[in-house]
Amino acid sequence: METITITPICPMSLSSRPLVLPPGSVVSIWPLGDYDLSTKLWMDGVLSTSIWPGHRVDVRMADCRAKFIVLRANNSYYQTLREKLLWAGTRVRYNNNHRS
Repeated sequence: METITITPICPMSLSSRPLVLPPGSVVSIWPLGDYDLSTKLWMDGVLSTSIWPGHRVDVRMADCRAKFIVLRANNSYYQTLREKLLWAGTRVRYNNNHRS
């Protein structure tokens, strides 16, 4: 589906919900009342720059599509969580010989 999705990170309210916008949308972001100059722009999980009062960042859909690879054909996100977080049981087995 071609959309722009805006998702709040660490929302302070349950009313902060993701927004889904049509692909031709432009989202403009600028700091309001940032007196300690702490507004930062992060792109793809990497700190890019600071956004100063009076600056504006416009976000729009790229002209090209991202290409993703699948490492395993039967890869399951939930199976990975079960294995790494030891959900639904544990891989560690304990000897239970103290009971008669």
